[in-house]
Order: sequence, then C-alpha cells, then structure tokens
Amino acid sequence: MVTSVGRTYADSCASIRAGFVRPSPISDYELLDPETQDLVPLIGYPVPVCAGGFDMVGRWLMIGAEAMRDLIRNISKHETVAADFWRNTLLIGVSPRLDAGRLQTANDEDPGKLVGSYLNPMCRQLDLPIPPQNVRSLAVGRTGLYAAIQHGRTELEEGRARRVVVLAVDSLLDSLSLEWLDSLGRLKSDVNPTGLVPAEAGVAICLDLASTKTEQPELAVIEKTSSRNEVDEFFATAPRIGVPFSTVLGEVTDSTGDQPFMGPIVCDLNGETWRAFEFSNARLRQSTLVTDQTSIEIPAVSTGDTGAASAALGLAYGISALGRFRGAYERFIVASSSEFGPVGAARVTRPQHN
Repeated sequence: MVTSVGRTYADSCASIRAGFVRPSPISDYELLDPETQDLVPLIGYPVPVCAGGFDMVGRWLMIGAEAMRDLIRNISKHETVAADFWRNTLLIGVSPRLDAGRLQTANDEDPGKLVGSYLNPMCRQLDLPIPPQNVRSLAVGRTGLYAAIQHGRTELEEGRARRVVVLAVDSLLDSLSLEWLDSLGRLKSDVNPTGLVPAEAGVAICLDLASTKTEQPELAVIEKTSSRNEVDEFFATAPRIGVPFSTVLGEVTDSTGDQPFMGPIVCDLNGETWRAFEFSNARLRQSTLVTDQTSIEIPAVSTGDTGAASAALGLAYGISALGRFRGAYERFIVASSSEFGPVGAARVTRPQHN
C-alpha cells in the first residue's frame, strides 16, 4: 500500500488513523486566486518520490509496483514467495474507467489493453512469473474492488487459482484528469471549498478462500459484497437521492430487524456536496445504520481523493483497525459511490480464531 502519507500498509494506516496530512503544491497545474488574480499552484496529495515525472499509465505502473513490493514484503514474513506462489496467483488490476472525458480514450475502449500496457510490464519489472491468462484488468473505477472480489471468489471456488491479488491504483494528478475535474468544477479551491483534493494511491490485497489452509495470518473475512447502479449519475441534472446506495448497504448489513450495526462505515466521502447528499440519504433509509454504535470513517481526510483506489484503501484501513483495536468492534462496512453511477459495499468481520 502506498499513499501520500505512507509508503507501506502499516505507515499509511497509522497516518490516516492519526489524522496526518501531507499536502503539496502541484506545480504543473495552476488555479486563479480570486483575491490577487494571480495563478497559484493547485494543492494535491501526491505519493512522494514514487511517481514523479510519469503520467497516466506510467504513473499507475510506478505506484502499482510500489504497492506490490509492500505486499510482497508482508507476505514474505510468513512464507517464501517463490515462482510457484505466483504461478498459482490471479492478479486483478482495478483502475480508472476508460472514459473519453477524463482520459481521452474511446468510451468503448477494451480494458484488456491495460494488461499489455500496464499490468504485464509491471509484472516484468518485479520479476513476477504470473501466467498471462491469470492477469486481468477491471477498468471500472471506484467500485472496481467489489467486482474484483466477486470475480476472484468465483475463480477460487472453481479451482482456477490458489489465491487472488487485487491491485487498485489511480492518480487524479495527471494533467488530463486535473483538466477534466476542473472543467466540471470539482476541484477544491478558495472559490469552491466543497470540491475534492486530488490524490493518488496504490493498494494490493491478497485474498484466499476461508477454507484454504495457508501460512499467512488471516486478517479479516469479507462476508458479503453488493453492487448496484444509480440511474442519476453525477453528470445528470437530477440529484442522486441514494436509493441504490441504500439497497447495497442494507444487503451487506442484512438489516432485517431493529438491531443496530455495531461498527464503522469506511466510506469514500471526499468533500463534494453531491456525494455527501447521496450517502446521507442512503444511510437514513437504513435505520440500523443511524445509531451511536455506527461511526463514519473517511480516509480521504488524510489521503485526498484516490479515485479507483479509494475502496481498496478503505478496506485495508478498516482491516488494520480490526487487528489493532481488538474488542472495539468485530466488523465494519466499506462503501463506495462512482460519479458514473455504480455503487457498492462490503461487510468485513474479524476472523473467528482471532
């Protein structure tokens, strides 16, 4: 895991928990100061050193490679990460949606092309002998984590892989993404205090079936995931009132009674009004989530908006808290919403043997 506040999983999660921030001026992109009428650098949350000088796919590759190195270091503490390990591994890359507005690609661009231009070069850089047929790309944006978990679970259950590594990477700091966000009035500035702070991150997570014997410690169990599609996307004129979002939250909490959900919701709120409006409406429709026992955790306060990496970042952060604060709570929800319409959520619990 690599973020603006940490180059490792442990450091990033500790920094988020402590409320650390590491803003930095983005010298390549300037905004107009309304008082002085001068051009001033945009403030963002870049990954230090890691992606300097690279843009778009090159930036994803550098950030993704750093996240994978951190995962490998953590896995190596408990077992040997040899060639056989990777030959039985399915790698799923979660990346931004290939949208013409943001990345100037065709809206029907084949996400599989990212395997050749991004994931395979990264595997060669890291000397990972993952079979080509075991490298997949899900360029669906913020809710890609949930699709990756569902796809990975199917592959594991049908015996086509021994484990799944989900690598979620995004950067909102390349020039095309910044221009796109600026054109939509979404960047935070003195003129627009309810905008987002662009950032970047990479998160790599290793998944096994709960029934599989492994030398790795079991950190958490992903009990349930759910995804839906919001008809009124960000680009529509109608406000998003959170009905599909409420549905996925209800499905992952199994809210069939009056018992409150005991644990936090780790969400991808980022400062934008429309996202807060949608999440608030969704939560109010689920009475079991509006209690003193259900807190709201917002990693973007420390990391900025990390786009397609935000759900995996929220999952990793929630898992770290399960291990660190034993007895505080036994489960949490990670929830995400995309400006393009999809919404998703997952319920995660502490392993029974812990």
